[in-house]
Parts: sequence; C-alpha cells; structure tokens
Amino acid sequence: MTKGNTEELNQSGASFIEDIGKIVEVVRKPFLILEKNYTVLYANQRFYNAYQVTPEQIVGHDFFSVADKEWDFAAFRHLLEVVLAEKESTEDDYEIDHIVPRLGRKILRINGQRTFLTGIDKHVLLLSIEDYTKRKFQEQQLLESVERFQRLFETSYDGLLLVNKESGIITAVNAALAKMLGISRDEIVGKLIQEAGIVNKEADLTTLLERLSSKDFYTFDDVLINLKTSLPFPAQITFTDRSSVIQCNIRDISERIEEKQLLQKTVREWQTTFNSVPDLITVLDPDMRILRANDACNQFLAVPPGELEGRYCYEVFAELHDMCPGCPASATLRDHKLHSEVITHPGIGKKFQVTIAPIRSENKELVSLIHVARDITDIEELERQLRQAQKMEAIGTLAGGIAHDFNNILTPILGYAEIALQSIPPASPLEADLQQVLLAANRAKELVKQILSFSRQSEADLQPLKIQFVLKEALKLIRSSIPANIEIKENINPDCSAIMADPTHVHQILMNLCTNAYQAMLETGGILRVSLAEVEIGLHDLTTKFNLTPGPHVLLEVTDSGPGIPKEIIDKIFEPYFTTKGKGKGTGLGLAVVHGIVKNYKGAITVYSEPGKGSVFRIYFPSIAAESALKQSDKDSTSLPRGKERILLVDDEVMIVALLEKMLSGLGYKISGFTNCEDALAAFRTYPDNYDLIITDMTMPKITGDKLAKEILSVRPDMPIILCTGFSHMVSNENAHELGIRKYLTKPILRRDLAIAVRDVLDNKR
Repeated sequence: MTKGNTEELNQSGASFIEDIGKIVEVVRKPFLILEKNYTVLYANQRFYNAYQVTPEQIVGHDFFSVADKEWDFAAFRHLLEVVLAEKESTEDDYEIDHIVPRLGRKILRINGQRTFLTGIDKHVLLLSIEDYTKRKFQEQQLLESVERFQRLFETSYDGLLLVNKESGIITAVNAALAKMLGISRDEIVGKLIQEAGIVNKEADLTTLLERLSSKDFYTFDDVLINLKTSLPFPAQITFTDRSSVIQCNIRDISERIEEKQLLQKTVREWQTTFNSVPDLITVLDPDMRILRANDACNQFLAVPPGELEGRYCYEVFAELHDMCPGCPASATLRDHKLHSEVITHPGIGKKFQVTIAPIRSENKELVSLIHVARDITDIEELERQLRQAQKMEAIGTLAGGIAHDFNNILTPILGYAEIALQSIPPASPLEADLQQVLLAANRAKELVKQILSFSRQSEADLQPLKIQFVLKEALKLIRSSIPANIEIKENINPDCSAIMADPTHVHQILMNLCTNAYQAMLETGGILRVSLAEVEIGLHDLTTKFNLTPGPHVLLEVTDSGPGIPKEIIDKIFEPYFTTKGKGKGTGLGLAVVHGIVKNYKGAITVYSEPGKGSVFRIYFPSIAAESALKQSDKDSTSLPRGKERILLVDDEVMIVALLEKMLSGLGYKISGFTNCEDALAAFRTYPDNYDLIITDMTMPKITGDKLAKEILSVRPDMPIILCTGFSHMVSNENAHELGIRKYLTKPILRRDLAIAVRDVLDNKR
C-alpha cells in the first residue's frame, strides 16, 4: 500500500471515529472504545465528567495506565481479558464494587462488547460504564426496608393483618395472629375485614376509612375475641393508615390483665408483710414526715391506723421539734446510703436499733426513707449476760492454769511439813512452827479450791441433797458471828425438793452471800432475810433468768436492807478479786466462787438492787425428785497403811518426785523415781514385771500422764495406775477410770491420802 493510501485510510478512520462520537454523545452513560491492546480510541463527554479526566489524559493511552492506574484492578481486567476475550463476545450488566482512589467507593454496572468495526478495520471493545452506586444503595435500602417490615411482621408478638384500602380485602396475616385465632392463614386471607369475625361486622372498609380520615390510627381497647376456633381472650385492636393498606394490630392483653391482678396481689402481700413485721417501720419523706406506718408501730404508740401519717418522726417518738440526737437519718439524707445507730428514748423507756435506708428514683434522686426501729432493750440485757458468761469462762480457764501451778508448789510444802512433824521428838519447840506451816498451806489449799470452784472446774461430790437442812445449820453459825443490830429473818420451806449438790458448796454459797449482806449493813444495822421456796420456770421466764432449763427449781433468796449496789458496778460484782471493801476486809473471791458453783450446778444467779433499798440475790437450782442423803465422812485413821511393793513414780517436778519417794519409802515401799517420762517408759518396757504400781503426773512435757498410762497398759494390761494432777481439763475422775486408771488424786497430795490410795489400789488388783 502506498503512502498516499495510508494517509487516506487514517483520515477515513478518524472521520469514522468522529462520526461514532456524535452518535455516542447522545448516550446517557459514560462510554469508551478501546483497541484490542486496550488503548483508548474514544471516550464520550459523560465519561470525562463522571470520572474527572480529560481527553488528553486518556485518548491514545493504555487504559490500564491512565490516572495512576486506578482502572487497573482485578475485577476490570477479568471483564476485559476473560469475559470479553472472545471475538463478538458480549456482557450485560457486569457489576463491579471497587474503591476508586480519587472518587471513593463506586459500584459500576458495565455493558461490554468485543466487535470488529469495518470503518476503521479494527477489533475494538465497546464499554458502557454506569455509576450505579446511588441506585444500588437505594435498592438495598428498599430491599432492607421490605425485609425489615416482613421480619417485624412475621416475628411480632402482636397479631397483624393488612387490609387493601380499595377493596377492604385482607391481603396478609402473620403467624402470631393465625396462632392467636387458632386458624391457618388461608382461612382468613382474601376475606373482607368485616367477615373475618375479629371486629364488629359494622367495622367495614368505609367505617375504617372514615375513622382514619381524621387521624393516622385509632384503637379499640379490651375487646373480647370469641371465635369458634379459639378460646375467648381480651384484646386491644389498633388500626393504622399505611398509605396503600390498613394495618390491624391485635394484642392479646390477657397477660396485662393477669399482671394487673398480680400487681394488686403483690401490693396486698407487701402490705401484709409490712404489717406483720414486729419491728416499728415507717416510710418517711425527706423532711422526716411519716408517709406510712406499719401495724407494729401503731400498736406500740397506741394510735389507730393512719393517725401517724403526716406527722414528723421525731415528734412522734421523742416529742422533739427537730431530729433526734444521733439519728442515722441525717447521714442517709447526706450521702443516700444505709446507716444504723442505737438510740435511747428516755420518754418511752426503751432502747432502739434504728436503721435508715434510702429509696431513690431512677435518676438517683432521694424519694423517701425507710425507718426501721427495733426494740433491743431485752436483747441488750441478754447480750450483757452473755458477755458476762463469756468473761467468766475466760477467767475460769486462766484460773485453772493458776491452780495447776499452785498445787504443784503446795505439794512439797505440805508434804515436807508433814514429814518434819512426824520426825521431830515429842514436845519439840518446832512442833508449833510446823503446825503453823501446815495451817498456812491448808489455807492456801482451800484458796485453790475456791479458785477452781469459781472456774467451775473442781471435782464436786454431788449427791441428792435437801439443802434446807444445810441452810439452817449455816444460819446458826451466821447468827453467832454477826452484830446484834442485824436481824435475821428466815422463811425456809421444809418440804422443798432435793437438788444435786455438794453440802460444802451449799454452805459456802450461803456463807458468802450472808457475809456480803451483813457487811453492807454493818454500820446502820438492818434485816437479813433468807428464804427457800419451790418455783416453776417456764419458757416465758428464759428472757430474764439466763441459761435455765424449763421445769421445777428451788429458789434460794438472800436479801439485805443495806445501801444497795451502785448501778455502774453491778455488772462487775461476780468478777474474781473485785471488791468495794477496804484493804484486809475481803479477797474479792466470794461472789465469784458462788457464781462458779451455781453455774456448775446448771443453775442461775441474779441480783437486783436499788440505791438506799438494799439488794436481793436469787439463786435457782434445778430440783430432783430424790431424797437427800448426806454421805458420812470417813474418820481419820490413827495409823497409815504400809507395804513392800515396787512402785514406778513419774513427775516432771524434781521436788515432788523427791517428796513422794520419801513419803512412800517411809511406808516401806521400794521406789523408782523418774522426772523424764520417756526414760520411765523405757525402763518399764525393759522390765515390765519389776513393778507392782505406777504413779504418774498428768501434765508433763512430751508425754502426758494419760498417754503414758495408755502405753503402759498396752504392754501390761493388768498394771494398776494412779494419776495425779494439779489440775487438768482433759481428765476427770470419771474418764480416768475409762482409760484404765485405778485412782485419780488431786494435788496437793497429803501423806495420809497417798498412803490410803496406794494400799487401796494394790489390795484391789483386777
């Protein structure tokens, strides 16, 4: 082909493209013509405007390289290189969702065709590229709206139906309505609204439209739907104008009515609970005015229901013109939190635990106060008695430890004094001195017994006892020892039942109480009254007579007409070593000992006193039906029993081992003494037949006496054992025998008691 022909062909092609451009410019969508190698031959003005490029930037250039290659992405290449790869291939509405760097997210809908244009003698791609973003979004919104309506329509708890506004025919029914009516959708869809049987037959289309003409919706409340296919139920029916249809909402309000009834029931139950609480409860406004008071409050203040409403709380309870001192309401009004305080109202004569709780609205504003007043007058008295009992128990534990150590000290004092007294010649000047040592040691021994009696841990010889006989003997002794200006009046019922008691303890109780009474009247004189009577303790008495078992009791009462006990010390009089007497006039143990004995007898002691009117001590003993039978004490023997047996002696106190060795050796026994229990056990295990008797202390390091006894009896079950102790809460006379121990001796051990116990055990081997 000649040069002239080539130029003519190029001019002809350009003219052809220009002619096509005139046609394409009338197309309302962006349009492109690309050569086979994707070079842009032509783009219409709509393309330039839509994608913000100029002819110079695009015509004659590789389409994938223009505008910083923003068209070079996988989806577009797939369209050109794969979908439109074949000759004469066509693709309609090819959709691409892509983020264009300069223009943002675009949804493109492309119509493309690969064809041959004879006018330019080339294969080309014709592309119509429409920006479908806005329409796509609108379509999605419409679709979502339809889906949302359909979802709401189908999932609504209310029954729904749609009525055509032109024909009055029901066009749709949701599942909830079909279930509510007990029918299938087909049974109601296609019927006129008045034929459905849901509303009155007069509610036809014309009536509905007239009612909806003035407003968008109207409601029938509490309509009874009574179809043959379902159980009758109350409903609320609402008609709403929805442009082309009327929407009918049918709500089953059975639950609402049930909830209303339940709410009314709850209110009644709340009111019943509010009035049945024994505490005094009032509902107050923030100014402390009573809004509501429970029955307990009305009854306590002796006013009819409703009388307190509108009155100020502090006016009602304390007759004050402002908030009661110490009232926790002031703190609750300040921080909106629960507060509680103990308040005493002298006018009422009661002590209350007052608790104030805030009631707040949803926006946290204080609406009202709940005022709860609990009468704790009697409770505090019981708590005081409990604290006193716990205090006495703690001191008792301490006393037991003191008694143990003291008895260990007294044992060698008494023992060596007895040995010395036996060793000196008759009429020796040392005899009187040693007698004084024994007298002092025995006084100390009795003091330890008092400590243990106070701590309720001493062994008592309890027996059925009619204590009126002991009381009369004790009163004879008291009469001879008190001043003549004090008169004794007794009222002792001779027929009172017996109690379980130790005669010595009963004597001790009366002596201590009477001693305190006459000392209170020593200067002024007065009357000392002692009475004994039978009483019955019932359940109603237990609030005032602490820790008693209901049933028959014997009441011992000691009264004086002295100056009385000051209120501030009356709670301390049973504490050990507490005394108001001058120096040398009392040990402070008397009432503590009485308290310990009474508690050990499962009884109770109370005291009542008024200044200037004297004091009354009342002791309650549980009574029994048995007759009293006092045991006769064994008379002292003039000579001590002796023997030649072999005794293994164990005590961690060196002085006690030496003393007991000397006592027992003097009676003819052969003694092997040990201060280490492990050494003693080893010696016994080596030669178990070398011993006839074991005497062991209870409280020792490493191995205690009861454990040592158990080890010995495991080797030789017939071995007699005597257990000695200054004091132990672990072993008593009863459980010592259960452990296989033959005798249980309490320190300090007298020579005579030891001699008799040893001989008794050896002569009565099992």
